[in-house]
This record gives sequence, C-alpha cells and structure tokens, in this order.
Amino acid sequence: MTPRILVVGGGIAGLTLAAALRRNGIEPTVVERVARYGDVGYVITLWPMGRAVVRHLDLGDRFDALTVPINTYATHVDGGKPLRTFDFGGRLGDGVPRALRRAELIELLGSYGGGTPVRMARTVTGLEQDERIVLARFDDGTTGEFDVVVGADGIDSAVRGLVAGPVRMRRSGLRLWTWWTPGHAVAADESHEFWGVGRYFGYNPTTGSVGCAAALPAAGAPATPARLRDRLAGVAGPMEWMIDALDAVDRVGCFDLDDLRLPRWRFGRVVLLGDAGAAFLPTAGVGASMAMESALVLAEELSKVDAAQAPEALRRYVQRRRARVDAVQNRSRWLIPVMQRRTRFGSALRNAMLRALPQRMVISEITRWNP
Repeated sequence: MTPRILVVGGGIAGLTLAAALRRNGIEPTVVERVARYGDVGYVITLWPMGRAVVRHLDLGDRFDALTVPINTYATHVDGGKPLRTFDFGGRLGDGVPRALRRAELIELLGSYGGGTPVRMARTVTGLEQDERIVLARFDDGTTGEFDVVVGADGIDSAVRGLVAGPVRMRRSGLRLWTWWTPGHAVAADESHEFWGVGRYFGYNPTTGSVGCAAALPAAGAPATPARLRDRLAGVAGPMEWMIDALDAVDRVGCFDLDDLRLPRWRFGRVVLLGDAGAAFLPTAGVGASMAMESALVLAEELSKVDAAQAPEALRRYVQRRRARVDAVQNRSRWLIPVMQRRTRFGSALRNAMLRALPQRMVISEITRWNP
C-alpha cells in the first residue's frame, strides 16, 4: 500500500517534498499554520544543488525567468571602500547562484502539477504512534491516520516539539534586520556586503526590488528603524541611500541569528526536514538549497517502499543526508566570526587575510558544497 504521508509545513522544504512525491505518484496531505502566504520573507539564493531540484521538477524555465544571476560578489570595508570582488560568473558559468523573493519561490514550488493542495491555517497539536501508524491531532479538533509524518515546519517546529521536546538554539549573539528598497541605480547581477567594526550591511538584487540586510550585536540592539539607521550610518558609503530608506520603509523584518542542530531527525514514523532538524545561518546562503536537496532525497526513499517499510525509508534518508548537512552547516557557522569582527584590530586582520586569499580557493570552497 502506498504510504499515507502528512507534511506539516507548506514552506520551501514542505512544498519541495510534496512536489517530488506527487511527481512519483504519491499525493501527500500538506498543512500550513499561517492563514495565507502573502509577500513573506526575504531574498533566497539558490546554488546549483537547489537549482538541480527545480529542474528535476520541470520548473527550471520558470525559475530562471523569476531570478537574477549573482555574477559578482563584492565585499567592502566600513565606509564603502572596496575590499575584495569575486567573479562568480567568470568562474562558475551557469553554476552561479540565482536570487528571488522567498514568496516567489514558494509560489513556484506550490504550482507543481497544477498546484499542490495545502490546508492553510492548520497545524498539528498532538502525535501518537505505534509500529503501524501515526495518529495526528490538528488544531481544528480533527484527527487523521498516517504512515509517515514529516515535520517541515521551520526552526520553531511544532512537530519537533511533540517528538523531541524543547531544544536549545545555538546563539550567534547577533540580530538581523531585513527590508526592501527600489532597484534603481543597482547592478542587477551583483551582490555587495559592507563589513564594518561590529556591524554589517549587505544587499541582493531580485527582478524587482533590492533586498537589504543589516546585522548588529543583539545586546543593546536598536529598537526602531530610525535607531537602526543611525547605528549603520556611514557603513555603506555611496550606497548609504539604501540605509536612509529605513525612514520610509513600511515593514522591517527582525530576528536573532540562531541555528539548530538536532542529534536525531527520525522518531519512529516521524521525521524532520529542513530547518526543523537542521537550521542554517543565512551567512552562506545555502539553507534553502540544502532543504530542497534533502526533500528530494526523502521523496526518493519514500517512493521506493510501501506503508509497512516506511520507517526503513526514513532511516535511509537520514543516513544519506546527515554527514552532508552537518558539513555544510559547519561552513556556514565559521562565516559569522569572520564577517562580524568587533574590534578594529580584528577587522583589519580579517581584511588583510581576505585580500591575500586566492580567489580560486574561495570559489572552490563554495562549489564543493554542490552534489
């Protein structure tokens, strides 16, 4: 019998899994706790592993039309003076990352096969399982029996809480703010970062607006956009207008830069996917690509078995993905202390090391993340 699969979370990981399962002839049940998606989230960049998943789902042409290539990645010191520029386009060719809004990627993934049905404004409140089934209780009072439950509901996963209990996040001590500015006077294929002393600003283009991000120590962080603007004053030199735009921005996202590494992803017939089990810091820009790659592997394993063998499929999924996910997460972690030096001496030392590092070494470190 084909496994009955519940996917909790209709974000990037959950919708990728649902599309991949449907491609293999399995129709999952997908629930999402928000009532509507709206224009949620920030810029997403997909590296070749993420783009390979999009192509596998026959969504490659539409993805390319929605995205811009990041051919150039440039770093700057505090004040805007150039530090180091990396030629992704010249080195990686078609393997450059491509950027789009998170909402656009969710809409694209959800459109697979005429559209994946998602039950909005619903999540799980209880899970009971034996060796045969999982009984899921939903927040609207209904229940359902499934052969597999996948927690793809993000870093604050309700599924993880039900099977693993409270977990401790790994704190970076930094807070990130995000906002959008118009795309005029910005090169459409370049991403720029400004590494100050204890402060950071960066921007990424999309086909429309430009996504801006800033990071500061969480302790004593500014409480308003105006105070954030003041703390960032001068960091971006000629691109300061993007920071000044905070005066007129309607919505500024804000969250602490934390990540998560759970010792276990599988709990009987319940398994965790994406940020629910392994949340990435946004520093390396690979979290979405890794979640999509994991979703494809999970779908592949589940498509090989019947309901009775589902736990074995989950075991193989963890076995195939664990070492790779941990390794890439480690590489995303080391970028935090590199980018956020909090003394002038530390910043000067970092800048000197970056200038001396051969470009091929930096780019090869990125490309070896690819499958």
